[in-house]
Amino acid sequence: MHWARSYRGRWFPENSDRRLIRTSIEERFWKKVVKREGCWSWIGSTDGNGYGQINEGGRGRLLKAHRVSYQIAFGPISDEIDVLHRCDNPNCTNPEHLFLGTHTDNMRDMWAKGRGRSPGDKLRGSKNGNSRLTEKQVLKIRNDHAKGESSRALGRRFGVSKTLILFIVKRSVWTHI
Repeated sequence: MHWARSYRGRWFPENSDRRLIRTSIEERFWKKVVKREGCWSWIGSTDGNGYGQINEGGRGRLLKAHRVSYQIAFGPISDEIDVLHRCDNPNCTNPEHLFLGTHTDNMRDMWAKGRGRSPGDKLRGSKNGNSRLTEKQVLKIRNDHAKGESSRALGRRFGVSKTLILFIVKRSVWTHI
């Protein structure tokens, strides 16, 4: 079978111009949804964050599957409005689990559910992925420096620079301890 017939639709021999007839987005959408109790799983293509995506049609743009689900169930929505998940499952397309909101609403919902950091939160100390030291090591550095050990020796022992040791001792960094 020719790739265009298998990929894009069916040829209708009775058409004199032999146009390619495409299936609707709704028809293609339902082929990629597994309905279960609770969340409806998207089994089609997903983006890097696990959200389902479906092509608008032809050479169109990719649409989020949960947005398409909401539009099928409740009607069109503007591009400025986000479709949010009550279930926090990016793969879910159940319209009962979806609601509308602004981008700010989406961020507040994420922070309220503990899935992200709010703008005021800082990853301090060993919670920061770039940290080479733990809080316990920082306290040991300060204690040993106060006893007279040099910053160069401490730096070698803990695998950091002597400058960082001095910043720790002067409390320019690791100020929360």
